[in-house]
Amino acid sequence: MQIKSANSAMGNLHIKDGYFCHECNNKGIVFKARGEELVSAKCKCLEIRKSLRVLKESGIGQAIEKKTFDNFKVEEEWQGNMKELCLRFLNQSCNRAFFIGGQCGCGKTHLCTAMCGHYIREGKAVRYLVWPKEVKTLKALLNEREYDRHISAFINTEVLYIDDFFKQRQGSEPTSADVNIAFEILNARLCDPNKITIISSELVFDTLLTYDEGTISRIAELAGIFLLNICKDRDKNYRLKTIF
Repeated sequence: MQIKSANSAMGNLHIKDGYFCHECNNKGIVFKARGEELVSAKCKCLEIRKSLRVLKESGIGQAIEKKTFDNFKVEEEWQGNMKELCLRFLNQSCNRAFFIGGQCGCGKTHLCTAMCGHYIREGKAVRYLVWPKEVKTLKALLNEREYDRHISAFINTEVLYIDDFFKQRQGSEPTSADVNIAFEILNARLCDPNKITIISSELVFDTLLTYDEGTISRIAELAGIFLLNICKDRDKNYRLKTIF
């Protein structure tokens, strides 16, 4: 009776992050019996709250709620195939890498964000890396002590979503520093069977291979069937459909 009463007491963590946990009732701890003693343990929702906080700071926090599988519009077969592949990836626990590249505005970020939402609800730590922004920061920190701490956050998180991978200014190609940073993050993650890496890019996979075949081919090896290229076709850019 004492355990039930302790666990049913309400906390207020949801006020800060909007996440309601039915396990601990927003206290962040759950109570269990150890013999005749009442002991507390951290609730798994603390990891979820941490992920939500990190993602909010990265700019994708609100998108987790808005970009879901349920509200992804499937009007054509190719959209249904994209969604189905994402769901298949989530339903197979041994999967480690997912890649989707090609046509901008076709829903790549929407689906990858929905995948992140799934992992957050599972209690996994998730980080969001917008490639153009973060690689610029990392290059600026290359000779600073802060560099290791910054890049380690992306290397060590359970789930990493890299958006706009190797995106450059029009007509430019990734520099050697870009490639080295990509190698450092991806090689460490792809060698760890406990890490999940999701990658979206406006570049198709064959183009990425020309920049760093060793690292990029490793993605293909681990992704297997979960490697999807959307051919360039403006009719698949749904951002334009809201204009015209």
